Amino acid sequence: MTIHQAIEILEHYNKWRKGADVEQPSPVFIGFAIDLVTCKMKDFISNSEKPQIIDLESPFAYPDDKI
Repeated sequence: MTIHQAIEILEHYNKWRKGADVEQPSPVFIGFAIDLVTCKMKDFISNSEKPQIIDLESPFAYPDDKI
């Protein structure tokens, strides 16, 4: 699985989780995607000088307004 495939799986899962009329993704693939994205994020954070912070109060924190 590539990082791009993992992101697509997690985006699809999030749409399903929010109630969109899409097929439930495989829990196995969701687990693989979470593991891969988590690993990549840990690498990114350890190689980054400045920590990345997401403001959950920002209107841009949840860009998927179609769900």
